Amino acid sequence: MYFVKHYLLTTLTVILLASFPFMGGTEILSTTPAVEALSIVLLMTLFLLQQKYDFINRTTWIVVLLILLTPLLYLIPLPTELWNQLPGRQVYSQVLEWILTQQPELDVSRTLSLIPYRTEHAFFALLPPIAIFLTVSALPEQQKLFIIYFILGLATAEASLAVIQFSTNNDFFYFGIPRLKQGIALGTYPNPDHFVLLMEIALPLVLSLFAHELQHGKKRKDDGSISMMLYILYSLLTILFVSAAFFSGSRAGIPLALLSLILAYIVFMHNSASKQSVLYILFVTIGIIILLSFLNLTPVINRFLVNNPFIDGRWLMFSVSGEGIASFFPVGSGPGTFPDIYRIFQPVTQTGFINHAHNDYLELIFETGLIGIFFILTFIYLSIRTWYRVKRIRVRKIHYLRIGAGISLLIMLLHSLVEFNLHDATNVLIFAVLSAIFFYASHHTRMYMNQA
Repeated sequence: MYFVKHYLLTTLTVILLASFPFMGGTEILSTTPAVEALSIVLLMTLFLLQQKYDFINRTTWIVVLLILLTPLLYLIPLPTELWNQLPGRQVYSQVLEWILTQQPELDVSRTLSLIPYRTEHAFFALLPPIAIFLTVSALPEQQKLFIIYFILGLATAEASLAVIQFSTNNDFFYFGIPRLKQGIALGTYPNPDHFVLLMEIALPLVLSLFAHELQHGKKRKDDGSISMMLYILYSLLTILFVSAAFFSGSRAGIPLALLSLILAYIVFMHNSASKQSVLYILFVTIGIIILLSFLNLTPVINRFLVNNPFIDGRWLMFSVSGEGIASFFPVGSGPGTFPDIYRIFQPVTQTGFINHAHNDYLELIFETGLIGIFFILTFIYLSIRTWYRVKRIRVRKIHYLRIGAGISLLIMLLHSLVEFNLHDATNVLIFAVLSAIFFYASHHTRMYMNQA
């Protein structure tokens, strides 16, 4: 029963992780309701089969419950007098009064959320990442490793597709996904900036596996051939991920992918003078140069030379989002309401529909005010505290991957300053996996932490 439970939870988790990359990006099938239903099944399975719930500590349980309760809080009906006094509600109050004069029989509930049905969707959208986080936290070490390998396999498939897309520029390999920019690759993602984040995430994980093999592979009873094959495999994956990041043409993603690689190399190998670690960086550098030299990088170069990043439309979005934050602070407009509420502040010079702030922090504060600031600061505090406790624990493979997951989370947080990656269905699920690995790697890790 013990093994059946864990394999069942792992299978459901993998299916959930695979749902969006293979179907969501093409926009042919609407997978969101099915994924949300699957996440409910996963949560029910976890709680029915789990005998103890100490796989995360009490503080984390409180934070998880607060995250789930926040959208529900914004759906509680409020007295009209109180609602009218909330910041930013004056315009809406006038509109509601006019509607009620036209249709007195209409039942209009006033809630903290200006658009309740959007907040309902936001609540259900939280279920998949919460289910993933809790499940991966509860799984034993072997299942955690399997899920990380699956993510690396997913990244390998996406990167390989990106190489084909960039080298052929054939519409067939985009599977009907609209191309926002010509001459660049995006895998099965609807946005190349979201695609490149997967490459940024994968690099520290690969380098953590390389470092573990470098330090502990000698204990294996063989002639060293397995270690050599793994060195070559991890090096080739690094070349593939960095090259795919270049092919995305992302002006933020390419530097962050390189920063991800550099940080991981410094953390894992700065004290290592071994021949393998030096050969690794040389092999990777030469491999990337050779691969890039065979392809036309003009579309990527133009992204940096032709388009000035300081006149990018994001800066106007940030400014307008700031106006919205000031208008609704400290309660916000309600989870999930940003795309519709932003139109009120959108200047006439800014054409098109703005679906996100291109800054996850601004959007969260726009929608939830002080509550959003609390969640941001809480995650940063917990991350710093955890990092100082685990950065020197390097005994088992999961310990190395835990450090790699911490670097990946840092890169995700940095990229979220200029993109809405945590609103991407696939990336937010991977964010949940990395959080579970980083904060709750295994029983052995907690044992070493208590000894440290």
